[in-house]
Amino acid sequence: MKPILVLIGRPNVGKSTLFNRLTRTRDALVADFPGLTRDRHYGIGKAGKTTFLVVDTGGLNPDAKDSIFIKMAQQTNAAIAEADAILFLTDAREGLTAYDRRIADELRPLGRPVHLIVNKAEGMLSDVAAAEFHELGFGEPKVISAAHGQGVGDLLESVLNPFGGGNEEDDAISAHPKVAIVGKPNVGKSTLTNALLGEDRVIVHDKAGTTRDSIQIEFEHAGRHYKLIDTAGIRRKGKVFESIEKFSVIKTLQSIESANVVILVLNASEEISEQDAHIAGYVLERGRALVVAVNKWDLAENYQRELTKRTLARSYDSYRIHVSTIFLRRDVRGSKLYFNRYIERMTLQHVNYPRLALPELCWGPYRGNNLQEMASPDRSCDLHIRGAEVHPLS
Repeated sequence: MKPILVLIGRPNVGKSTLFNRLTRTRDALVADFPGLTRDRHYGIGKAGKTTFLVVDTGGLNPDAKDSIFIKMAQQTNAAIAEADAILFLTDAREGLTAYDRRIADELRPLGRPVHLIVNKAEGMLSDVAAAEFHELGFGEPKVISAAHGQGVGDLLESVLNPFGGGNEEDDAISAHPKVAIVGKPNVGKSTLTNALLGEDRVIVHDKAGTTRDSIQIEFEHAGRHYKLIDTAGIRRKGKVFESIEKFSVIKTLQSIESANVVILVLNASEEISEQDAHIAGYVLERGRALVVAVNKWDLAENYQRELTKRTLARSYDSYRIHVSTIFLRRDVRGSKLYFNRYIERMTLQHVNYPRLALPELCWGPYRGNNLQEMASPDRSCDLHIRGAEVHPLS
């Protein structure tokens, strides 16, 4: 079993930077902006022959009363509950704060090994940077600079030493089929993710733009392993002004590139927009299988449903699955069964297709007439190459 290391601390102390350093990736968004990370973010790190899991969490703000910050704290507590070791980050530049003391008070009774880390100590003497943090009572602080890698090797050696070495495994996680959930903001991508997983794995809020990063989640269905990717919403280019949202969009586009299947979520209670079509077009241009899931079907009036069906019939050459993520979490099992069956078929066919060996070929969208035909056990979903409409692989 891989040890699980959970990164804890107040906002903007460098947790995501350390996450990227430990996993040797750029999976976590990093910006000089407090509260950027909201959901739990998992990654795999390796030190010598020892592999381990790293969990990036949202910053803890004990005084926060906003519902998003409360849900961030719930996500952090869920990560702590499965931790083998807690890496408690502080900021050498700002020094010891009242929030650091309050977080330390919450960590002491948990019975987990806590490693106190003093980050952002580049250019500082280690003894000077660590001096005031001894009063927290977590032993000798580890002084590092996550941005520059200073002291990270010694930190890992100290943290992983109790778990022994040589737990390297032949891990096939990267080969699991990837399913990315994309769409405009506030169409229910995170709600759909939670419904498919059967738990509140990612934060759901009625405020648009709640999800900022692309969250990859391993899950198992019918004995097969998959990787589900919840992404940030994509708005029209002319409406994107903040740099953080621009980075979020880039991460979403990268998730589409890495996925085998992309689920485009539409809002049935709103008119299908040009932006929805742009997103679908990008998915097909990148040669990814496209599933159009019309969410909030229970909120749409009859005329809106008919309008949506006619628009989809004209615009999308793919399966259209009408779902309500609220209902999926209760007693309506049929739609979820058909949905899972279709995703299973598509991902299995895509993961075995020679993506790079035959660059002159492509993936086309899967076709069908309706949900009943799709669910028929006598009918398989085939891969189509569409002549003049072929989308070559890059």
